[in-house]
Amino acid sequence: MQPGPRQYPAAPQHVYLFATCLVDLFVPQAGLDSVRLLEREGLQVHYPRGQSCCGQPAYSSGNPEQARAVARAQLGLFGQPWPVIVPSGSCAGMMRHHWPRLFEDDPVDGPRARELAGRVYELAEFLVCVMGCDFSAGAVAGQRDETVVLHTSCGARERMLGRLRAAAPKSGTPVAAIDSAIDQHYAVRRTPSPSPRALLESMQAALRTAQAQVDCVSAQAWPSLLAARLGAQQVRRLLLDTASAEGRALQAALPAGIEALPFARPLAEWKSELFDTVDAGFTVARSGIAATGTLIVAPDAGAPRTVSLAPPLHVALVYASTLHADMHAAARAERWADGMPSNLVLISSPSKTSDIQQTLAYGAHGPRWLWVLLVDDLAPGFKPDQGAQP
Repeated sequence: MQPGPRQYPAAPQHVYLFATCLVDLFVPQAGLDSVRLLEREGLQVHYPRGQSCCGQPAYSSGNPEQARAVARAQLGLFGQPWPVIVPSGSCAGMMRHHWPRLFEDDPVDGPRARELAGRVYELAEFLVCVMGCDFSAGAVAGQRDETVVLHTSCGARERMLGRLRAAAPKSGTPVAAIDSAIDQHYAVRRTPSPSPRALLESMQAALRTAQAQVDCVSAQAWPSLLAARLGAQQVRRLLLDTASAEGRALQAALPAGIEALPFARPLAEWKSELFDTVDAGFTVARSGIAATGTLIVAPDAGAPRTVSLAPPLHVALVYASTLHADMHAAARAERWADGMPSNLVLISSPSKTSDIQQTLAYGAHGPRWLWVLLVDDLAPGFKPDQGAQP
């Protein structure tokens, strides 16, 4: 049975903000923006520091006990009868609709969960329905019309899209004008334009911050340097494209104790061997994004995605001349709009993941280690460090 229309209270003076773990870990600026929006309406915003997560990841994964434990830790944080504002529709939905179900048989926490659920509001819902904000065109004096990006949840998709279609303008902004505005935005961000040396230094710094091992080397020195390091790491089987120029150069430099393996068989024929006995995979990146330390890898038949995914150590080579300032510069320089590559892999660090307690683990879904060789093929004058790792 669907619940009836919600009855909204009068505008309060105080509110709580439940920022969610997503905002806390990934987009803290969204939390700060939420505070600014609420304070703009004259509200005093309270942020209980003990808050963590609504429990939705565990609940959606079929682990109600874990979800209940996470939710229970939040119940005592919002003791005053103030609205609890959540800048995420799915998190607000979890707290409002699923917390009462999680505790429906609990004589102590059940009433607490139901009372708190009645005070939970999604941010936009609260601003419009409780505070009476009007964001329609011309409603705010002195402000021009704005274009917004909307992520529709599966539960509200049709209703939201229907309202958007009904309010759609008669004519949209031409694509060329949008492209021009985006180009101008990034041009301003990149002023002054970074030099190749600056891009190289930015790439190194970003990768090292992400726990990758990075070496800046010359085109002549990298095969012997890498071969020696693989031997020191006790690598015995190395997956690489022996048909590429870089693959042949590395294969020629490998010591006798390291076997070079081409990816020459269908995966199903040697899946167990690949996952159990191959120590490292070597790929050549198509290019790199200096701002984030991201490798752009284009898998092909000689070096499919498995090469950079299955072995515990991924070694990637990227040429300094292929570095771009940011994703926009990469897309423009490589003309993705003329024919988007069918498969690009963006790699910015070793494989890592974190549970809800923020315990970081490496190698859970891919390589535990990432080595990056930045090959200096720039104009004379830049001296590579020949593999020196600070």
